[in-house]
Amino acid sequence: MRVRIGIITIVSALLAISLMPVARGDDSAGAQPAVSEGSKSPALTSSLTLGMDSYSGTTDMPGSRRISDGMWAGSSACYPSLTYVQFQGAKGDTVKVSMGLGDLYTAAETTLHQPVEAYWQRPLGKGVVTVGKFWVPLGQQEWLYEAKPGVSMQWAGERSSLIASVNLSTELHRPLMYARGSHKIGSDAEVGVSFALGSGFCSDTVHDRGMSLDSTVGYKGFRLYGEYNHFGAGAVGNAFRFLSGKLYYENLGAWKPFVAQYWWHDGSESFGNFRSRICGVDYQVTGSLSLEAALAGTSDGNTTWVQMHWAWEKPFAALGL
Repeated sequence: MRVRIGIITIVSALLAISLMPVARGDDSAGAQPAVSEGSKSPALTSSLTLGMDSYSGTTDMPGSRRISDGMWAGSSACYPSLTYVQFQGAKGDTVKVSMGLGDLYTAAETTLHQPVEAYWQRPLGKGVVTVGKFWVPLGQQEWLYEAKPGVSMQWAGERSSLIASVNLSTELHRPLMYARGSHKIGSDAEVGVSFALGSGFCSDTVHDRGMSLDSTVGYKGFRLYGEYNHFGAGAVGNAFRFLSGKLYYENLGAWKPFVAQYWWHDGSESFGNFRSRICGVDYQVTGSLSLEAALAGTSDGNTTWVQMHWAWEKPFAALGL
């Protein structure tokens, strides 16, 4: 019965949004936040920007009828809704502060702490240094999607990039280290290798070391994202393994259908065991507004969701500093 209701919900939503006009603006829909934007050409003036990256929707998942953060893997809402202010200096300095808007950061029982991000970033030699609270670099951030206080250094070449960071676990008060290197292959492919070290590097669990392999490949309108993580702990049998793949077809204009599969197993029982297969579609309503409808078959049962993703940036004005 839940599957039938979910399918009716998705079909109704897609019929409704297909009747909406597609207006293209200058803003592009925001993707999940990156660790760093890398080196940029210095602007002639300083600027102050206000932005938002928010989700809202509904699901038939038990206990989560209304969602205020982005759904992930058919498991739960994991992408935080946030608003931010960013200052871009004339010499390349960037200061950014973002605050959570959804339940992930505002619910009474949350364990996450505001602000979501708060960092200062500037070019240094051939790289970029970041100081403050930022998203730690591991894989495509498909599994490990956490912001922690620390210092990072990033270098980017024509086809290769490297980022390394030293962070602090605010719960365990222990130092953590992360690093990711990536290399572009051909015209539309990239591979990455990541490492992490330190007790609690992932959600303050018992795991104290980890590695990740990730890749992105585009071919004739198809785009495939993949990631594999393996985390270890002191005791034998506590290993955590995660595997994900997501395939989009991007040559249908505003429509972007996708299929995805997720699987993880944790010997330490910190994250449990889970698997899911997902089919869905994204629809780009405007340059800053998109809608997603999806059906997932998971090890916990079937679930559906429809969510809006609103991502935009608006400059206050060039400050001329």
